[in-house]
Amino acid sequence: MHDLLDDYAQSSALRETNPRLKLLLGLGAILFCVSSVTPIAPLFVAVTMGLITTTMAKIPGRVYSRLLLIPLSFALLSATVVAFMHGTGNSLFAVDVFGLDLSIREDGANLALLLIARTLGGMCSLFFIALTTPMIDIFAVQKSLRIPESVIELSMMIYRYIFVFLDQAAMIHSAQVMRLGDARLKNSLNSFAMLSSVLFLRSWEQGERLMVAMDARCYDGQARSHGADRESGAQGGLCRGGVLGCSRGHCGLDQRHTDAVRLKMTIIIETRDLGYSYGDGTVALKGVSITLEEGKKVALVGPNGAGKSTLMLMFNGILRPSTGEILFRGQLLGYDSAALRSIRRKVGMVFQNSDDQLFAPTVYQDVAFGPSNLGYSREKVSRYVSYALAYVGLSGYERRPPHHLSGGEKKRAAIAGILAMEPEVMILDEPTSNLDPASSEEIMEMLDELNLGGKTMIISTHDVDLAFRWADEVILMKDGGVLHRGGGQEVFGDAELIRRARLKLPTVVDLYQELADRGLVNGSKPPKNILELCGLLESKIGTAQGEKAGKIYVCSVDGKDPAEVKCIIDKIRADYSGAMGSNAKVMAEQSGIPLDFTYGVIDKCILKALIGKSSLIMTSGGMVDHSLQRIGSYGQESGVRIEAVKISPEYAEQRIEPFE
Repeated sequence: MHDLLDDYAQSSALRETNPRLKLLLGLGAILFCVSSVTPIAPLFVAVTMGLITTTMAKIPGRVYSRLLLIPLSFALLSATVVAFMHGTGNSLFAVDVFGLDLSIREDGANLALLLIARTLGGMCSLFFIALTTPMIDIFAVQKSLRIPESVIELSMMIYRYIFVFLDQAAMIHSAQVMRLGDARLKNSLNSFAMLSSVLFLRSWEQGERLMVAMDARCYDGQARSHGADRESGAQGGLCRGGVLGCSRGHCGLDQRHTDAVRLKMTIIIETRDLGYSYGDGTVALKGVSITLEEGKKVALVGPNGAGKSTLMLMFNGILRPSTGEILFRGQLLGYDSAALRSIRRKVGMVFQNSDDQLFAPTVYQDVAFGPSNLGYSREKVSRYVSYALAYVGLSGYERRPPHHLSGGEKKRAAIAGILAMEPEVMILDEPTSNLDPASSEEIMEMLDELNLGGKTMIISTHDVDLAFRWADEVILMKDGGVLHRGGGQEVFGDAELIRRARLKLPTVVDLYQELADRGLVNGSKPPKNILELCGLLESKIGTAQGEKAGKIYVCSVDGKDPAEVKCIIDKIRADYSGAMGSNAKVMAEQSGIPLDFTYGVIDKCILKALIGKSSLIMTSGGMVDHSLQRIGSYGQESGVRIEAVKISPEYAEQRIEPFE
């Protein structure tokens, strides 16, 4: 049903009409129908509301008719009972059923007709509201009428999770049908009973996860207004400042700041002999002692049940250890309300299932939840939400309900909800779970960019390929303990260690070892990616660079309009084009620029340069300098000089600045 009501309301031609006026008209019509003593007035209301809904709101007549069919069927059934069982006066119709004389009299017929007319008029008025006014607008009207915040907040969460459970019910029913759960009436009844019981249990579990998600964003039991569902004011969705500690309007991606962070080697999180057991006696962690450096990208890797998620939930106080202790910046983690509020402001967590975290009825309200709980002013909340949504590429999605988002968009919205609280550390539990390959790569690219801005990033995963190429440090876990920790090449270069952890070697490492066994490559450690593997192969088989390496142009999209970017692209005429970051990809789409690379862009451009092809990298902020430095460092390591050209703001005048 949610595909027929709120979805149509979002796209209705009357969507932007004053919601108060629509509610007043609809509710007034319902009261008029209920209070009418003749069927003429309700029937008039039904016809009028039907015409408004189908002609002015442009709701398809077929959809509208289907919606009216169910309540009208119940009304006809009820009217039939009323007609036969009530009324006096002349008999209009009589029938003998098994010796029982049933008749319809004048008063009974009039009462039945009035019942049908009232139902039809009332339902037409109700569907007028439902098909033209999204629930988010109704909640906004409730707030303006000063209805208690707690009532509105509860209503909003119930509304949000109706769709979650409808989706779950649909999936369970599909699974039952695939196994012939509807083959016979008995099977159907059994299937319905099982579906109902499973939904009840899942609603209980969902409630617990909801409280965890709210606690993680500093919820203290007080209902707060999260502001209106405003459109982003962040420079057309391309501004990336403020919310992420930006000093230059580029998400804080100042490479000097990042380098300073890395040189200090500050321990930001430390655990000492950590242990944890669940209520049923299951030991989830035992003797975990680790230190995590500020500014690093850390991957907790292990099979299911290794204790990764449990450990992450302890980093911001969601779970309290049974034994041992946790330190943040050298200070013991406290568990009183003030200490927990402080640590959750500094250490943000994105859950594996985005539906556990997106509990507000709109994207704006969900992202605003954390900043509002921190006591920020309405203006500051609005600004931080706008910046966070712009950063993750969701500007313009403020008024969308979360159930209208794709899996990748939900993950981005969940990340935005944490970014808006400005944490120092971001924790992501299985960040690429249930995402397609392209969306997965885009999410990881975003995490790279955040890390370049100085944020410490911690993920859990059993995807060894992801952890190997992404993480600065890998912590290998099994059965609640730490097997080994170190760089990706150190950890994944040990085949026996990986076997003990019940994992597999990363694909590039597996291929490298097979090539090494055949004497086709040499090297003391496995390559981290295809680029390094190609370099090893070329150095072994002696394929010299037969032609001059191609150029790689790096263009910042910050402060540029689509026409200007298109002009630059036309002048460069590179063989290949790629975009890094949400802003660059949005700009490419607006400029009508087809992209050859949307993830792994730098390495792919280097590979093309090695065969004499030119490439263009579109990006923004600190990712510009990062791209140039990555190209330069590859040249120093490989001995191949690749010319990297940084596009200057005056490129329209044919001036460029080569990167040295």
